[in-house]
This record gives sequence, C-alpha cells and structure tokens, in this order.
Amino acid sequence: PDSGRLVWAERARRTFGVAPDVEPSTELLYSRIVPEDRQAVAEVLNRAVVEREPNRFACEFRIRRPDGEERHLMSLAVSTFDGPLGARRRVRSAGLVLDVTERRRADAVLAETQRQLQVATDVMPVGVARVARDRRLLWVNRAYA
Repeated sequence: PDSGRLVWAERARRTFGVAPDVEPSTELLYSRIVPEDRQAVAEVLNRAVVEREPNRFACEFRIRRPDGEERHLMSLAVSTFDGPLGARRRVRSAGLVLDVTERRRADAVLAETQRQLQVATDVMPVGVARVARDRRLLWVNRAYA
C-alpha cells in the first residue's frame, strides 16, 4: 500500500539541502520549490500519481536551498500501480532528480551572446549572413535582409 513515505538518497538530500537526520516529506519538498513553480509541479505529480495517467512524468522546477541558493532541477519518475483499471492504487513511485543549474546558466549565457551578436551586426552597413552547407540562410543581419 501507498504509505506516502519518501526515501531520498544522500545525493538528493545534498541537492535539496536536507540534513541526514531530517525525515523527507512532501511538505519539505514543496517548501523547497520556489513559489512560482509549485503549482506546475503539483499538477504534474497529480496527473502521474492521483489520476494514474501517465504513470511516467518529467518536470523542471527551481528550488531554494536553506542557504538561499537557487537551483534548477529536472525530476524524472515512474509510478507502479496495482489492481484493475478504475480501481488501481499506487504501490510505489521511483525517480531521480538531476541538477541542471549549470546547463540553465550556460543557456542564458548563450542567449545573451546571441543577442549581443545580433545587436553588433545589425548596426553594420554591410550584409552579414550565416549560411548552411545546403545554402539555406540560417541568420542574417538587418542590412542583408
């Protein structure tokens, strides 16, 4: 039966900033998720656990650790159910949490670099373009357009 008990590996505890002597709980999990992301995470979990479909889920969200640091996480999980359709009950859920903070930071740096490149080339009086090997235009500046 579904006890509602959470078991976290040591790495998950470190990611969320939870001491080894603290019992993980749903309340603790949600207290770490930033307020702006809580509803979306709750909806994904509800669909996967309460509504029983789909039994696999993935979501990205942010947490704020006790030291104030914000981290970007991706959670992947699968739930196992027992019983006939319409009367199924969750037996267990298992998953993992990946810290994707560095990837998010790299994405932001890349987006800013692309923005700066666009601004710099848009003021050039000559046309500048990036062309694919098959000669498709991938990007052009204002003078080229």
